[in-house]
Amino acid sequence: MMMDRLRQWLSGLSPREIGLLIVLGGAALPVAVVFAMLLPVLNAHGAAGRAAALARADFDWLRAQLVAADTAGLLAMAAQPGATPGSDRPTGLAALERSLVDAGLRQEVGFIGNAEGNGVRIEFEQVGFAAFMDWLGKTEARFGYDIGALRLEQGATPGRVAAALVLVASP
Repeated sequence: MMMDRLRQWLSGLSPREIGLLIVLGGAALPVAVVFAMLLPVLNAHGAAGRAAALARADFDWLRAQLVAADTAGLLAMAAQPGATPGSDRPTGLAALERSLVDAGLRQEVGFIGNAEGNGVRIEFEQVGFAAFMDWLGKTEARFGYDIGALRLEQGATPGRVAAALVLVASP
């Protein structure tokens, strides 16, 4: 019934009017695709970009707060009651993790956490031996930790080792 009316209406149009309808229909299809598919994707992309920028700003703010806290010696005071800013006492897990980041070893850590007593357990699955030993020597002197236990195993490639260690606070 509807198709019959459409056929009757179209049969009353001139060839020029039919050509104009075809051109308008051909132009309407891409516009419909843009509005139905591309604009929602572009809006979602913009929202994701804004969320990523906000997350980056939050991360930068948090990093600045940690640097300010560490500079003021607040991490040392929180980790060790009675510690004063600038003391050689251990500054806790946060300072060790930061030293790993500074040495470029954080991505190589398989586990880091508190050990029994007043210690920290760190495990590396595969780490460069020279970089690991350099970091360990600086850590022991800088943060006041002694090596409670150390296990080294030959790695899959030359110059790399699997390492597990427990650092305990110096007396």
